[in-house]
Amino acid sequence: MLEKQKNTLASSVDDATLRALRQALRRKYAARSNLPRIFGQWCKDQERGLSVEELFMGLNKIGITTSLDQAKALHLNAKSDSDPYLTIEEFGKLLFTADEGITVDL
Repeated sequence: MLEKQKNTLASSVDDATLRALRQALRRKYAARSNLPRIFGQWCKDQERGLSVEELFMGLNKIGITTSLDQAKALHLNAKSDSDPYLTIEEFGKLLFTADEGITVDL
């Protein structure tokens, strides 16, 4: 199943697009530091974590126009484990870490 997802993402998302999305997200939150509040605004169930759909809706809500496949790629790139949701720590790295490396094989 993951192989199918990779093929879908590779056909609709490239590394440059993923980097641009990360940069836009970081610029939007660069001056903010209250991660729990930000996470709560994006995530409906903080115990579970942030879903791909919530990331997609959140990005578009703050004016970063993205497709669902782009949100999936960004979500996968932020993951550090096999859990399907982003933890607050993973979300924080997505928002505040300057590393532009792409860690997911699209």
